[in-house]
Amino acid sequence: MDICDRKENNPVILFNRFRNLIFLKLRRKTNSNFFLPQIDGLRFLAIGLVVLIHINVFYLAKNNFIFDKTLTDYPIYFSFLYNGFKGVELFFVISGFILALPFAKHYLCEEDKIPLKEYFWRRLTRLEPPYIVAMLSFFLIFIFIGKYSFVQLWPSLLLHLTYIHNFFNNFPNLSGVTWSLEIELQFYLLAPVLSSIFSLNKFFRRFILFGSIIFLPILQNIFNPSVITLYNFLQFFLVGFLLVDFYLAGFRLNLAKISSLLLGLASLLVIIFLDFSSSNIGISLREPLLNRIVFPFVIFLFYFLVLTDNIWKNLFSNKFFTSIGGMCYTIYLWHTIIISAVGNQLIRVRLSENFLFDFSLKLSFLFILVILFSAILFLIIEKPTMDKNWPKKLYYFVREKFNWIYYEQK
Repeated sequence: MDICDRKENNPVILFNRFRNLIFLKLRRKTNSNFFLPQIDGLRFLAIGLVVLIHINVFYLAKNNFIFDKTLTDYPIYFSFLYNGFKGVELFFVISGFILALPFAKHYLCEEDKIPLKEYFWRRLTRLEPPYIVAMLSFFLIFIFIGKYSFVQLWPSLLLHLTYIHNFFNNFPNLSGVTWSLEIELQFYLLAPVLSSIFSLNKFFRRFILFGSIIFLPILQNIFNPSVITLYNFLQFFLVGFLLVDFYLAGFRLNLAKISSLLLGLASLLVIIFLDFSSSNIGISLREPLLNRIVFPFVIFLFYFLVLTDNIWKNLFSNKFFTSIGGMCYTIYLWHTIIISAVGNQLIRVRLSENFLFDFSLKLSFLFILVILFSAILFLIIEKPTMDKNWPKKLYYFVREKFNWIYYEQK
């Protein structure tokens, strides 16, 4: 065997080739030349927190084994998992940044105006097919397993498909996570109007953005409606707007490496471990108002470092993070039903007499399975819709097949 053959059969080389192939398959398709891999890295952080808190909630609700300790006996671990609900707010900031960016480029960089028809058509073709497939699947699964009857469940399906289930919580819920997607849709509809703020001069638009991010938690503390809407979370989307403003202005902190590392770690630890959420969904209104005002700015600081600082940019551009973050929409839609399907079997098995070991093993196993199953669903359902021309390609494919069948019959 010559040296070339030995290289071809080297397990390390083969593994690296296989790994790179997986990363290539899972990488999201983009329809523009402007791609920020670290944004997908931030999506990984957000979806990771969301999945972990739902596994945690599932385990604590379903576990019937008695241990000498509980999760609260491990305060750091408990705080990390408990604060997973912040993942949704992290997503809102990313949405604000991504949707505002092309509009801001038009106003600030004199790029072409975004046609609204194209903007809304892309939403329809990119995000609706995976959502509709998921909702129909959950609908059929719940009927098949006998959880609900068709008569009980069809109004819920209609409410989910029209994104108004938050207004009718008395109906069965096909998925407990879609409430945030309804808020995302409300923002998507208003984003072109809100983005007109970039037509103002720098002083006024930043004054309005900073003021709104501070004022909205105060207003929400005074007036807290029973129905959850964009109003409850608007400050997070506006943080995304503020990030766009500073990012396009070319503003950089230019910190020394150690300072950048320490500042980034400090802000990340605050995001993950401290109860600075300004969510108005019930579990965090007990937090001091000051905390709920500060929290969006902590996210702003960390995200800005990830966008502009080389240390954090490179870390969050890692292929592992970006591959998983790139399929976060599929993970978000499907993770709870995967956790339930696999977890209901796993929870019956006692893996250790030690609570922490038993809990950590099941948490890790479920997390890995969520990623693996979601990757398959992503490749089958979501990734094809990332090609903006897929409706046209599908139309021509169907027409060609129809013509072929027609002429064969003749």
